[in-house]
Amino acid sequence: MSRLEWILGILLAVLLLLAVGIALMLWFRPTMDTMDEPDIGFDPMQPAPTSIYEGQTAHSAYGLAQETAVSDQPDAILLSVSGDWPHGSGLAQLEDGKTTWIFFFYSPSTGKTAVYSVADNNIIHISDGTYTPANAPLLDAGNWVLNSNEAMQRFLDGGARAFLQREEVTTTTIHFTTDNPDNQLVWDMMMFSIGSNNLFQMRINATTGEVMNNE
Repeated sequence: MSRLEWILGILLAVLLLLAVGIALMLWFRPTMDTMDEPDIGFDPMQPAPTSIYEGQTAHSAYGLAQETAVSDQPDAILLSVSGDWPHGSGLAQLEDGKTTWIFFFYSPSTGKTAVYSVADNNIIHISDGTYTPANAPLLDAGNWVLNSNEAMQRFLDGGARAFLQREEVTTTTIHFTTDNPDNQLVWDMMMFSIGSNNLFQMRINATTGEVMNNE
């Protein structure tokens, strides 16, 4: 992928996760008589406030997502998984590989997709759509071995930790897919600097844990 495609992908993931965050806040909103006036002050160069959700690893969230997807579409198979750590997330927040996850499932019999968000074992059905796989058949998610916390450690050790220390304010997005031209299950890891527009990225084999490339 080109640098522009990476950046556009990050921005798309951030926008999707912001929409999920709004949905979650509406889902769990307090009653009107107890709700305080919100503070909308926001400085993009300062760390984001701590989320009320502790998050979980991708493997931990996958079980609930798969169970729900199959109940909606019996032949549903995993297409992709995305997770995001918002601007200003520190090393401690990144290291455990826990966040809110977006799962895309695909039904070969109908050609339809279903998108779910999982946060702290709470699931929300976000949307439905259609999809035509670029590669057929899709790769077997049963060969997905490397969990998000393990992928994150390889990412940090491979240069992302130094990038974070140098750039200070970043946003991080990681993406797992069963439909890619390399015909391998991979984690695509991206860390983007808000201030300098610098980007650090890495691709990791999600079955073997091998770092395939980084830059």
